[in-house]
Amino acid sequence: MRQGRGSSSQYNFSAKPGGNTNTQTVTVKNSGPSALGTFSVVLTQPKEGSMYTVSSTGAVVSSNKSCQFKITFKSPSTVGTYTGAVTVGAQDLDGRVATKSAKLSGQSK
Repeated sequence: MRQGRGSSSQYNFSAKPGGNTNTQTVTVKNSGPSALGTFSVVLTQPKEGSMYTVSSTGAVVSSNKSCQFKITFKSPSTVGTYTGAVTVGAQDLDGRVATKSAKLSGQSK
């Protein structure tokens, strides 16, 4: 997963308390020799509740191509840091599944 031009294993969000949002674009690049399909994006929410949402992704990503999706953090009314995770999985045409995970850190401040 890439954010902008670089690689990221953590995405940081910040929003004022009370339901304000902060959104980031995540880029997934297929560097393998064949197309990837059957994409899944799984969010692990903070124990305090559901604060992250994800837009849908494309169904198939050809070799050496990318797709993007957006993750949105919606701040709770309580000030604090709310951690979660995102895991992206994709299956290639041979049935192999590749996954990549990143931490999510949202600050309501």
